[in-house]
Amino acid sequence: MKESLIRVTAFLHEIGMPVAIRQHAPKKTFLRDVWHDRGVLCYTPNALAGDVLHEAGHLAVTPSFLRKYLRPGDIDENHEFQKVSNACFEKFRSNPEGPEIRAIIQSGETEAIAWSYAAAVAAGINPMLPFLHGFDGAGDEVCLALEANSYLGINGLRAGGMIESVKSFPSMTRWMQR
Repeated sequence: MKESLIRVTAFLHEIGMPVAIRQHAPKKTFLRDVWHDRGVLCYTPNALAGDVLHEAGHLAVTPSFLRKYLRPGDIDENHEFQKVSNACFEKFRSNPEGPEIRAIIQSGETEAIAWSYAAAVAAGINPMLPFLHGFDGAGDEVCLALEANSYLGINGLRAGGMIESVKSFPSMTRWMQR
């Protein structure tokens, strides 16, 4: 395993994220060699450290009561996750400032991106690694916005109670959404 992936794995264990290394990935995963399986982050030894951190970010910002519904594949095609998430949203809708609604609302792509940057910094790897692939070639710009504390997902982490303030980013008060 590459040094950066070893550091990422150690960091994920340190924050208490369930992790499993598998020899083979399912046929359908959003990122090659990395997937979620009922609240566990799974990846093969060939996975890229940045991809592992990005998918870890999705697991970390997903409310704990929804993680068990995450399955391999694209989240948009995970009908069970969508059904349960929508039902929870409707259940807690009457209290828009409640922690459950805040957790559901603040568990999207931008929060996972901000989380992966903060995790890369904490793990001691190049914070650009999660942004080398994808992002339609705009990974540099995303990383620059994160470095300048001006990326939308940082506000989501704050609203979700995972950082103290935007200015304190990338320092996290909590690595896993409750």
